[in-house]
Amino acid sequence: MSIKGRRDADDRDPLGRLSVVGVPLLDEQLYRELLNNPGSTLAELAARADVGVARARQAATRLERSGLLSRRPGTPARYVPAPPDVAVGALIAQRQDELERARLLADRLVEDFRRGTRYEHTSQVIELISGVDAINQRAVQLTRGAERDLMIFDKPPYIGSPDNPDEFDALARGVHWRAVYSSESLQIPGQLATIARFRDAGEDARLSPLVPTKLAIADHRLALLPLTIDGPGTDEETAILVHPCSMLSMLTMHFETVWDRSIPVHLYPSVASRRAFSSASPSPASWPRQTRALSRSSRARRRPASRGRSARRSQARRCTGRWPSSWCRCCRR
Repeated sequence: MSIKGRRDADDRDPLGRLSVVGVPLLDEQLYRELLNNPGSTLAELAARADVGVARARQAATRLERSGLLSRRPGTPARYVPAPPDVAVGALIAQRQDELERARLLADRLVEDFRRGTRYEHTSQVIELISGVDAINQRAVQLTRGAERDLMIFDKPPYIGSPDNPDEFDALARGVHWRAVYSSESLQIPGQLATIARFRDAGEDARLSPLVPTKLAIADHRLALLPLTIDGPGTDEETAILVHPCSMLSMLTMHFETVWDRSIPVHLYPSVASRRAFSSASPSPASWPRQTRALSRSSRARRRPASRGRSARRSQARRCTGRWPSSWCRCCRR
């Protein structure tokens, strides 16, 4: 390979990429030199890498132990690189096995943690978090650590941006994301379009004027609840992280109650939703009227059987007395 070609390759693939599979920087440099110059001696490799022979010998020993090169018999010994797809692939598989064993160990350690803290102080069941940065960090950990479901109460003021980029990653992982948006959140310009993007990605969204505060519950095992309801988002912002306990069960039940009484969101390009929400950001005065209208339509869709029985009773009342019961199809029912 020409000098210009090697420089272009180094720009595309800088040194240090193999460190994630446990290959040090010097070892990777020698391995790459050997790929371009197979059959080199140890002195030649040391000269090309601009290191001493002793350091090159240590690196070659590690590479041989990792399966990235082998020695040809003879004096002086010459080194031959292993095919990258085979050798590096084996290192990747080994690292994946190590990560999987670490994950299984973490699951077992969680059980030990729960047994050890079951009768400890309440601070290990309910953690107090102070500061905007700390709360944001715990919220990101809660979102990225969710495996099955996330339940969200969305209500301003927001600490960060209401356009949550981590939600798309969670939805892509298959997390069932349920969000109840407050009436105040719809007053933010462009919020309906943001909710529409989330729904297109798989979010299950509803609207309610009864959202008391922000809330996030992940996998029924952790809940993040702010203590300041209408705070300005200053450094004095505080929140609590609730671990499995009776309070977490109460928060989960409260979310389910508000969820059942909320209205499903029907957004763009739905014609019905454009009639229900005439503008992109509904005014506070129009929210109760829109809520009642959508609530009536939602209740009507949930009770088709009762409406049918009522209609038959009304028809029967109109028919009674005018025809013999044996003639009237409505009265025979």
